[in-house]
Amino acid sequence: MNNFISIKEAWRVMFQERTCPPYSVLKDSAEDESVAEHRKTCPVCAMKSGQVVDHAAWAELGAAMARDWPSPKKLPVQVGQIWSLSASKGGWDEEFRHVNPPLVLVVDIFEDVAGVRVAQLFDERVLMAAGDVDLGPRFGVAEAWNTYALDQADLEWCFGKIEQSVLEAVCNASGAEMHPLKENSIVWHFRQLELEIGSTMAMEAMGRLMERHERNAVREEFADVEAVAKKVLEFNPRIRLQKSENGLEMLATAVLPEELMLKAAASEGRHFPVTVVSVGGATSPCRGVLAQMLEADHQDAVIRITGRIEDENREGLLFAWWRRPDVGLEEGIAQFDASNGIFSASFSGKSELDFKIGEPLLVLVQIEDDQD
Repeated sequence: MNNFISIKEAWRVMFQERTCPPYSVLKDSAEDESVAEHRKTCPVCAMKSGQVVDHAAWAELGAAMARDWPSPKKLPVQVGQIWSLSASKGGWDEEFRHVNPPLVLVVDIFEDVAGVRVAQLFDERVLMAAGDVDLGPRFGVAEAWNTYALDQADLEWCFGKIEQSVLEAVCNASGAEMHPLKENSIVWHFRQLELEIGSTMAMEAMGRLMERHERNAVREEFADVEAVAKKVLEFNPRIRLQKSENGLEMLATAVLPEELMLKAAASEGRHFPVTVVSVGGATSPCRGVLAQMLEADHQDAVIRITGRIEDENREGLLFAWWRRPDVGLEEGIAQFDASNGIFSASFSGKSELDFKIGEPLLVLVQIEDDQD
């Protein structure tokens, strides 16, 4: 009986830890409406709604913990490390649960897409079952049955690293066959919640990881400059290609004949050409479309631009460079929303002179499965 009570209490603690708003949200008046909706369905928070919160006491406790606990660090990511996740990955869901990002254990690193595979952690050992691995008193329990991919940028603070033998135990448990738990048991319900939390964390990162994978595939496609040039010129021999060691940069500086260029748009403001190339067929069709510059600025040695590609057929992956006549091209970081054509690009390590005499170059790569 006592064990059952302890399991129920552990389940209550973990449910509150995963789905109840933290103190920082409770004290934020802008969150009052969402907190009120949460309390309608959360018995734990409903019971606390009449309690007076001593904000000064909480602030004092937080200061004491900050003094006494080892400070977390932002370190190079390594397998075996324990990390917290960025608070931006959490927040209110449709049921007014406040999803709080868990601590995670890094079990693998995907260098090609700057990603990691992690195992979710929890504290209440009485909820352990097959597939869980105890990491010791400092870090809690790793859910070897609940691993998923994240962006390395999702990792916020590193709290330490486990021993190699413990990491191996987690990896071995992850690959082991598991027997199903008794349905509707407390541990079963706890694991359903943990899977929900993990899914929320993973889904938020999936788009970024998939785009990086696609970008890597495009770079590989354009690695052979001679093959790229051959396909482009077979499409139209009048396209003028500059010498380059990079197929994408060669297209960024390509001069297209007039019949392949979109004429000036009716919208006001500065416009500049964007090279659109289709890959996946016997040739690589190219065309020019126009981008409208919406904003451009230079601050803290970074050039940032935003704009809109004015073309209906604008699905694809966008690559961006900054070109200064006497220096050449340097690639930046581009983001693109094909639904509205809005893009942004940033170029680090740039001077005011770079900004004044340079210009952006954009290439939009469209992957076609079937071409005539």
